Amino acid sequence: LVESEANIREVMAMAPGLVVVDEAYAQFAPWSALELIHEETPLVVTRTFSKTWSMAGARLGYLIGPSWLVAELDKVILPYHLDAAKQIAGRLALRFVNEMEARVQLIVSERERLFAAFQTIEVDTWHSGANFLLFRPRSRSGRDTWQGLLDRGVLVRDPSDADAVAAALRETREEIGLDARHIEVIGALPAYRTVTNYAVTPVVALVQPPFDLTLDANEVADAFEVPLEFILDPANHEKRSRAWFGRERHFYAMPYGDKFIWGATAAMLRNLYHFLRAA
Repeated sequence: LVESEANIREVMAMAPGLVVVDEAYAQFAPWSALELIHEETPLVVTRTFSKTWSMAGARLGYLIGPSWLVAELDKVILPYHLDAAKQIAGRLALRFVNEMEARVQLIVSERERLFAAFQTIEVDTWHSGANFLLFRPRSRSGRDTWQGLLDRGVLVRDPSDADAVAAALRETREEIGLDARHIEVIGALPAYRTVTNYAVTPVVALVQPPFDLTLDANEVADAFEVPLEFILDPANHEKRSRAWFGRERHFYAMPYGDKFIWGATAAMLRNLYHFLRAA
């Protein structure tokens, strides 16, 4: 749903301080809060290159607001908050505004065509101001609908997972072919946030053999076992660093034989170590 101008104005009237309007999908919507930006108004609009520019991998965005507020932000912003590659990519993208706007209009047109088609079949759907439509089947489960679309080569997001555990069990089955009947879930660790700002909930479980794994080559390069004793020995937790886009990046690594466990995986295993040590 797109918040109306009246709703934004009402929030601004009630808010004791700055109001931030997230417009990740603004170019797909019928109106924008940019119309309300004014030097005397404590309002800012944030946008991203991820949606309209199809640049999600760049993790690039921007803020629009009164000049006095932007000046204050310049005083506290980190000097290297964006690496050179992202800055170059963003500036290059701005050379193709007309192409971006034409693509957005095509997506909006297709969105409205699909919305009209949904009115003729057994689904409930809602008007959208983004680049997608939310719909709910009336006569079959969301999971069955997702699978049916996937079988026909149509990729849609499957929102049917009840929680992080359900999502972990599904992805385990899809990516390495391990069925839930072999898995005894113990619990979940606190969410881990990666350097790319993804929040990951590690799910901990016991796995009961025998079973055969079938790896999805598009998602998984290898699957192997590591003794718990190895993970629980802090001597095996190495802190390393490397230059990445002109900056020194630090990360954990746990080399095991010819395997190299590192990055987010190693960090989450180290969190498991701390959790078990404190238990």
